[in-house]
Amino acid sequence: MGYIYRATRTAISLALPLQLRLRVSGRENIPAKGPALLVSNHLSLIDPLAIGVSLSRELHILAKSEVFDWPVIGGLARLCGVIPIRRGQWDVAALAVLEEQLRAGHCALIFPEGTYPKPPRPAALLQFKIGAAWVAARVHAPVAPVAIWGSEPVWAPGRGWRPWRRPEVHIRFGQPYFPQFSANHSSYGALRPIADEMARHVRDLLPERYHGYYHA
Repeated sequence: MGYIYRATRTAISLALPLQLRLRVSGRENIPAKGPALLVSNHLSLIDPLAIGVSLSRELHILAKSEVFDWPVIGGLARLCGVIPIRRGQWDVAALAVLEEQLRAGHCALIFPEGTYPKPPRPAALLQFKIGAAWVAARVHAPVAPVAIWGSEPVWAPGRGWRPWRRPEVHIRFGQPYFPQFSANHSSYGALRPIADEMARHVRDLLPERYHGYYHA
């Protein structure tokens, strides 16, 4: 783990308790070394920070390119190796960088929904896009589902955000698994069910009210 990443992680871990109360379970499910692709639901801007400080491993996080334009946070994102992705389009270059990190034996985090639901939409799962499935098909790495909930009001006045309330945010790391791909695994038809399978693994870690698009 690089010095800048370690220092940033320490600073965030000291600041987060002022904003929320973090409850984490299942850390032991994440491999201590070697490649691992973490796929998580997304409810708030705080999600990547909360997940990042919950693990001892350095995370290579895929985040929207707009983050890099934000004061302070954009600079920290660059220093910590966050991978920018252009939303609303098929950004093969960003996914290829994520693939390279996994091939190098690193741990990577992606939010396959591509965004998070804004008020007045309910805070619940959206349909997973196929980018994470595309990466998983090209790299033989375990996929670890991650569920986060309770983060939706953080920094979101439309969901009743009040800094002094310090909402309880839960993160649950699930058991890694290896998706099974067909011979023609690069087609949309082959990747769509893999993406939905990822979503169901995440859904099964979430309270029912967050199941959203994948409500059984």
